Amino acid sequence: MDDIAKLPVRLDMIKSDVVPEKVEGAPNDMNPPPSSSSSSSSSSSSSSSSSEKAKAKLGKPHLLRDLAHIVPKGKTTFVLLVHDVNHVEPIQLALQNSHLKQKPTRSEDDLGQLTLRLEPDRLDAPITRVKILYQRWIHDVRVVRAKQEKLIKSMLRQGTVLKDDFRKAKALLQRLQEKKIDGINHEEKVRSLTAKFYLTLRSS
Repeated sequence: MDDIAKLPVRLDMIKSDVVPEKVEGAPNDMNPPPSSSSSSSSSSSSSSSSSEKAKAKLGKPHLLRDLAHIVPKGKTTFVLLVHDVNHVEPIQLALQNSHLKQKPTRSEDDLGQLTLRLEPDRLDAPITRVKILYQRWIHDVRVVRAKQEKLIKSMLRQGTVLKDDFRKAKALLQRLQEKKIDGINHEEKVRSLTAKFYLTLRSS
């Protein structure tokens, strides 16, 4: 549930209240029509004010937990009770564009209520991300070892090192790689167990 609660939601796409169109040449009931001398200044001021309003709307994204109350319903279903109905569509868009890739359905009885159903593999996403991260780390270690071995091979061909030193250096590189990978695998197991523990707490 933490992934959902901490999901950033942008409210920039909320439509502002529509201003009714004015018929050209028709006088305003409250104010007299502006003179020709003040028309240019009023148009420039209105454009600047509209740009300032647009900039004001482009604020920092809000966390979903600040916009809705999240109620777990079982292991894979969550009900979002949105505080403001205007925030429903931005929340739907944020969830659809997130790593969850799911668009919650809107209740017909309550427009501020959304139902989010996640697939089981989506709940295991943190564990999958941990495994991918450590597999990339192991790959990087092997790439570095291959570059180092290639370097000492070139030194052997050039006569910079003796064959006996080359064999010792190659064996040392192998031991260092195995030790590094063993440490990475151990750390991956610890992180995966931690992720599974939190996943169990979330689904219980």
